Amino acid sequence: MTISRQKIGKQIFLCFLTLFLKNITLTAQLTVQGITQLDSSWSKDIYVSEIRTLQDMYKAGNHLIIKRVTIDTSGNWRFNIEEPKNDMLLRLHVRRKSDPVTSLVIGSKLENFGFVAIGKDRNITMVNDKKSIISSFNTTDSPLNKELHHIKKTYDFWVELDLSSHTKAEMIAVRKKAADDLFQIADTTNAILPAIYAANLANFGFNNSEVTEQMNSIYDRLGDHPYLSLYKTYEKPNRTILIYSVAFVIVGLGLYYFRSVFIMQYRKRQFNTLSFRERDVVQLAVDGKTNKEIANQLNIELNTVKTHLKNIYSKLEISSRRELSKYNDHV
Repeated sequence: MTISRQKIGKQIFLCFLTLFLKNITLTAQLTVQGITQLDSSWSKDIYVSEIRTLQDMYKAGNHLIIKRVTIDTSGNWRFNIEEPKNDMLLRLHVRRKSDPVTSLVIGSKLENFGFVAIGKDRNITMVNDKKSIISSFNTTDSPLNKELHHIKKTYDFWVELDLSSHTKAEMIAVRKKAADDLFQIADTTNAILPAIYAANLANFGFNNSEVTEQMNSIYDRLGDHPYLSLYKTYEKPNRTILIYSVAFVIVGLGLYYFRSVFIMQYRKRQFNTLSFRERDVVQLAVDGKTNKEIANQLNIELNTVKTHLKNIYSKLEISSRRELSKYNDHV
């Protein structure tokens, strides 16, 4: 029985160890590349910023920049980055030579940035659409970015209608239709980042509660994501506590397993010090035989049985019959 328990303990320990090691192994690398043609007034660098929350999408700061990529004489550029645990956004931006590194030009034909999503796609090629210096999500080989590009085009369509509105009532009507359209996308996609992105674009100020409700619906349907924290009304698990809990369980199982092995080996060494006759007595005692029954079965005197038991207790460092059950697997 102890041997089977030992095997089960070993299997559980190895299972937890495998899961733990999978979580700490290095992530795979993916490649992002593209062509960006710039005149002499621009610096020949692309700055890559990690968008950690949706609030960071249009923020500028050195703390967000994780890479500086050189554009070659033909306009080509590329960089490698580790595959993230969650699909996430990167912002790519260039700058005028006279501007600081963190400068972003927003809302003009010279808008100097764009976004790309990274996830499971190994290679992502950015394609300029000539409307902007770096086109957001415009790619040739990334299903994730193509879906985000479709959402951005949908949003841009409604923005153009919004700008052409003549009255406040018309504007509100357009924005409500835009929100409904984007919410529909968020409801039907099975990819969490596009769902969050669409729901976030649907926020026109007057419908904050609807956006929050949509974000919680995404959480219920597709799971958690760091970008949901901006709209969080649910309780997220503490990742640090979870990691420590798993580590504690693994260490505990490991200690239990090695302790069991040590005790088994120690008892085996103790049991091997018994004579063959003493082992016969142990087997019968473990089977529940009385001293008289042991004497009759082994054809020895009752006092001899008592003497054997006394010697057995001494060698095994125990003091009662009940403790003999620990040696079940050795008899």
